[in-house]
Amino acid sequence: MNWQVRDGGVWVQAAQVSDLTSGPPVKLLLSPSMPGWKQRHDIEVFVIGGANPLVLSSECPHQGCPVDWKVERFGCPCHGSEFDAEGRVLNGPASKPLSRLQSSTEDGALWIRIRDQA
Repeated sequence: MNWQVRDGGVWVQAAQVSDLTSGPPVKLLLSPSMPGWKQRHDIEVFVIGGANPLVLSSECPHQGCPVDWKVERFGCPCHGSEFDAEGRVLNGPASKPLSRLQSSTEDGALWIRIRDQA
């Protein structure tokens, strides 16, 4: 997995934009292996494709359980929170939306900022 440090953060090349559709969200597992990391840090995200892809964390802001896409919404299996296709809360107990990750497209590739530069 390609990665780079820029703009004060660590970015990974996640997918080719042409592989992302404007249909349902696509779940991606990012597994960057970077110098200085003692272990691999897997990060799961959802990408809503289109001209300007939206990248959402798969972690429920309530207690950190992994959410999943269910037909027209994201759902948390732990406590029942639901979120719309842009990560906004539909039903609690979560009171905050799913986190949005900064992303950019370059030369047909989707890059996602996964953390601040150490």
